[in-house]
Amino acid sequence: MEKNKDQKKINLKFEGKNIGEGIIGVYDLANTILAFSQIIDVISTKEQVNKKGRVNINVSALRAGSFDVQMVISVDDIAKATLGVVPLLGVLTSHNLSEYIISIFTEILRIKKFLKGKKPKSITVNQNGDNNIVVIMNAEGESTSTQIPVIGTIQDKRTSDALKKLIEPIAKEDSNVEQIKFTEEGKEEGEGITISDTPYFESEEDYQTIPNYSLKGVATAFDRKTGTGRLSISESKRVIYDLSYEQELKIIEKNSLLLIESMKLKIPVILKGEAIFDYESNIKKIIVSQVDPESKLFDEIKI
Repeated sequence: MEKNKDQKKINLKFEGKNIGEGIIGVYDLANTILAFSQIIDVISTKEQVNKKGRVNINVSALRAGSFDVQMVISVDDIAKATLGVVPLLGVLTSHNLSEYIISIFTEILRIKKFLKGKKPKSITVNQNGDNNIVVIMNAEGESTSTQIPVIGTIQDKRTSDALKKLIEPIAKEDSNVEQIKFTEEGKEEGEGITISDTPYFESEEDYQTIPNYSLKGVATAFDRKTGTGRLSISESKRVIYDLSYEQELKIIEKNSLLLIESMKLKIPVILKGEAIFDYESNIKKIIVSQVDPESKLFDEIKI
């Protein structure tokens, strides 16, 4: 039987401060590449691709700039007759197995962000001929569709563990990485993970929330477009904040101006909102509904 090899590339791009100089921590790079490889291995095993041929994962190139890493997924020694017979392709229909693997990977990232770190309200399987389309409703009542292989891989503990490693370069306190983006070869748009997305890649059980919480610190980063930034609460600890835009425009403007002033003048502010903690009671993020100057804290104390 004639043998064949298929191959597909995916670009891994780190974005953030100092990344333009081609500088990134070696552990950040290693963790992301290893986590990506672990997820690819889970997909290959669950979809039995590794029974059809040997799945290889290689780094093709490292380029300075925004720091791009080109990952190459290839399936060696695969018979041509097996191409196109992978079951349940549906919307993930691919010309080769390597492309199929990458399609599942990027779809996992999309679904995790769609669920926003919470359990789905419902999962419905709709049969359509040989394909089973899965309709997912998130906690906010929004719906999207995907395929059974994606859901199966997301529910695998190995995937959950690897996803936590994947986001470490963004989630750690002293990181200069603000986004990791995966773009399939031949496509202009990719699937990115930003600072505000990081809680979505932990399971809901890993977190506890406190609805009315106040946090004092100096804003060290603020993206006015997304409302995301970092607050320095000590010399070595920074906390991610996400400014709520679900309020009156004048309140949003006031909160934004105070954060910008704190960042420029290095003066403390008080953030109030819903705080998210991990199981060790370490604060991971605060969803901000109100920003006050530091003096406000003392104004509220009555003697």
